[in-house]
Amino acid sequence: MERSLRNINLPVNSNTQVDDGHLFSKISYEFLKKIFSFISLDKDKQTVLFVCKDWNRIGTEVFAASIFTDTQLLVAYMRKSMNTMKHLFKGHKGVKPKMLDKLEPDASDAAIYQAVGYKGDVFVRVRDYGESLKYVDPAFQNDKDIVLGAVKQNGCALKYASEALRNDRDVVLAALQQRNWSELASVFEHVSAPFLEDRSFMLAAVKQNVRVLGRANAIFQKDREVVLAAVKEDGDALKFANAIFRKDRNFMLVAVNRNGLALEWASTELQDDKDVVLTAVKQNGCALKYASAALRKDRDLVLLAVKQNGCAFIYASAALQADKVVMLAAVNQNGDVLKDARFIYASRVFCEDKDVVLAAVNQNGNALQYACLALRQDWDIVLAAVKQKRAALKYASAAPQKDDDIIFPSKRKRQKQADK
Repeated sequence: MERSLRNINLPVNSNTQVDDGHLFSKISYEFLKKIFSFISLDKDKQTVLFVCKDWNRIGTEVFAASIFTDTQLLVAYMRKSMNTMKHLFKGHKGVKPKMLDKLEPDASDAAIYQAVGYKGDVFVRVRDYGESLKYVDPAFQNDKDIVLGAVKQNGCALKYASEALRNDRDVVLAALQQRNWSELASVFEHVSAPFLEDRSFMLAAVKQNVRVLGRANAIFQKDREVVLAAVKEDGDALKFANAIFRKDRNFMLVAVNRNGLALEWASTELQDDKDVVLTAVKQNGCALKYASAALRKDRDLVLLAVKQNGCAFIYASAALQADKVVMLAAVNQNGDVLKDARFIYASRVFCEDKDVVLAAVNQNGNALQYACLALRQDWDIVLAAVKQKRAALKYASAAPQKDDDIIFPSKRKRQKQADK
């Protein structure tokens, strides 16, 4: 029957093309439906599979009910055409085989896969959508490979794992990689009590996700080795630790070396410690925000901060915000700092300073939009901006936008070379 279908003379459109691996690609849709409606599932399963594979849209419409009532056909269909399985199930929710009767109407594809016993396909589905572990057969909920795939995608899937796997160290550690704070709390609700009291387990857990420290027992938040392990991964972990560590200078030096913004959690005394603050701004200039008022007046320290991150300029003292050397260092690192200067009284004058604006547009041509009107029609400024970013021309005043030497700088360069 399958061979006869391949050889049948069917009406086609004038632009029909023939592919050796398929039948005609543009055949009368209704005509095919009529032909296929005469095919008997009982007499020719292979033909049904052939039709569903080569014309999945027509095939699933004509044979959906048949496929879902025959387990052997369903398995074979999945093997031949996995890509259309999802369409088949969603398009015919009212027609389900008896083996799926107990599943919810919106059950995930994993439910279909597990129903016919395909571990590989269940794994693929839970890897993409962890919580589909909820719908699978208990045998798969007790399969370590499948459960690991699920909890790595969504730690909350741990609650659907078998009791044995909820007590498996590897599975629980994988689940605790969950970064979302509220979802991490949900994961903790299903972690077995022995793990929550196991120091070696906590050490391993905080090394892979420092947020675990925030949900851990208070005993571990005071444990120097556990906290240090977390801080070495991310200095910001200090916010989850006991307050005693915020006064510990050695701890703070380790923390800000990993994440300068961890300076936020330091004690007032350490935020006024120049060595600690220097270490912090070397890692992230914006850590200047958490330095003491006295250190935000330190010119050398502020220069170091803005050279690392120009945006740190806004955290400098008012006196240093009016310092041209500091401003030049900031715009050389990030031209967009000129935008902030417009709204700071002490720095507003720099939007009218040709040296500062030129440095800013050399770093980011779009910074031209923050310059004063006079400089947005300055030939040198506009040309520098356009060389850095062609689209910056739209921020120039009307006259430069019509200047051929600015619009076509390469043409001007060739003309100069010709004149020589």
